[in-house]
This record gives sequence, structure tokens and C-alpha cells, in this order.
Amino acid sequence: MYNIDDIVGYHCPRWNELPDIELYMDQVLVFIEKNTAVFAESGNCKSLTKTMINNYVKQNKIKPPVKKRYNKTHLAYFMVVSILKRFMNLSELSDGIITVRRKYTPERAYNLFCDGFEASLKGVFLGKDMSAKEKPADEIALVNTVTAAYANMLYARYLIYINSQK
Repeated sequence: MYNIDDIVGYHCPRWNELPDIELYMDQVLVFIEKNTAVFAESGNCKSLTKTMINNYVKQNKIKPPVKKRYNKTHLAYFMVVSILKRFMNLSELSDGIITVRRKYTPERAYNLFCDGFEASLKGVFLGKDMSAKEKPADEIALVNTVTAAYANMLYARYLIYINSQK
């Protein structure tokens, strides 16, 4: 399932690490799976599928590919959605992305996500007072973590909502 060392050491590929060439759907799927496999909850659970990509395009959540090829903006979107879709629904994710994109370029917005995501993983798994590897999580840590995650999700939804009203 999860390996703490892999999660704490996770590197989200930054904008300049995304492929410079446009990719076909199968190549996109391989790229996303390779870069999000550490978060897979079971061996057969795909973080992104052809159907999902086609639905995102049909729902106007992302621009259609040009000549069946996907660019860096598409890849960045798919990375964010693949990671966060287990936590938020697509409408919330899209609204959040739109909110951030109002102020930042796709490159800056995506790199902000990568930086924040990696920092959050380290902060949660390697809290200041103990290392998760040194002391196993107990029931209190579980309750505190779940409630903090929920509170942060609510706050994120609140921020998305108030910013979407602007």
C-alpha cells in the first residue's frame, strides 16, 4: 500500500520537468501513473484513465487536445486532478484551479501546487515533534489527522467558493 519513505521523499515533477513535446493519450496515462503511483491504494486502481480524460474534455474542464496531443498545461492539470481527486470532486478541483489561474500563469500555478503538496506531505508525515517512522501512529493521531484533513478540506472549499464569487 503506502511506503512512508516514498511519500515523504515524493517529488512532484515541476513545470520544467514535464515533457517538452506534446503527448498522445497513452503517453499521458503512462506519465501520470509513473508520477502518482506512490499514492495508489491498490494495485489495480488507476489514477487516470482514457474515459476520465475524455469526460474532462466533454465537461469543458480542460481544453481539448490539438491533433490528439496533450501539452504541458494538460499534463499539469492531470497531475493535480490525479492527486487530489481522491479528496475533492472534479467541480471543486476545477473551480480551485480556475481561481489560482486568475492570478498566476499555468507554470507558476502548477509549481505552487507541487511545492505546497510536497511541503504538506513532509509536514504531516514528519511532524515537528516526532517522525512517523520512529513512532507508529495511534488512534489519537488517526482522529487528529482525519479531523485536520476534513477541516482543511472545508477551508479549501470555502476559499474556492469566496474566490469564485469575485
